[in-house]
Amino acid sequence: MSTSNELLIKARRLRGTPIIDAPTSWQYFVWKLEYDSALAGEVDGLRDIHTVRGLQTLAANEMRWLGRVPPDALIEVRKSGALDEVRSILSRGVEELATVNPTNFHRTSDLVFDNIHAAFAEHQKNVDALAAKKWKFAGSDIGSWIVVGSLAATAAATGAPVWGLAALAADQLLKAPKLREIPKSIKDLVQETQQLKRSPVGLLFKYSKSGG
Repeated sequence: MSTSNELLIKARRLRGTPIIDAPTSWQYFVWKLEYDSALAGEVDGLRDIHTVRGLQTLAANEMRWLGRVPPDALIEVRKSGALDEVRSILSRGVEELATVNPTNFHRTSDLVFDNIHAAFAEHQKNVDALAAKKWKFAGSDIGSWIVVGSLAATAAATGAPVWGLAALAADQLLKAPKLREIPKSIKDLVQETQQLKRSPVGLLFKYSKSGG
């Protein structure tokens, strides 16, 4: 119990969240939370404690890929200032459940799981929306090229149009901008796709596909 007290004190001083792997230490920590809740009616940092524990549980079970997200990816998210967005996505609704029952980590872990799946579903919806853009170029679907990372489409967007934009006929377009606007349109679509893939959810989605 003294170790649990020390962890909570250090967490408050450093404005962090305790991370505990050992089952016995974790049980003592849960008892400490239960005691504090009964005594004071509230526990500091419940949302973050439950969110972190939820991630630990998922990384050991349903979402093992969470443990394989490389430090470089996390550093990139931190540098981009997107950590607040990640926390908001993961912890949505967690604080309310944790406040009602500070020691019910099973329910909040399930909620973190649901939050991740909901974020992935929205991300996939956005990716599908980009792929569904019916802009035609030389008889091919520009949206599909860019979503799959086509080198040709990227080259066209960055000033090296390997497909010969000048030869494109107006009747080859379907619900597309005017001919003179196509280079900028492709570039905008590339940028939109890159932003989506580099978003916090996009990065997590990428690593989730590596297995688990």
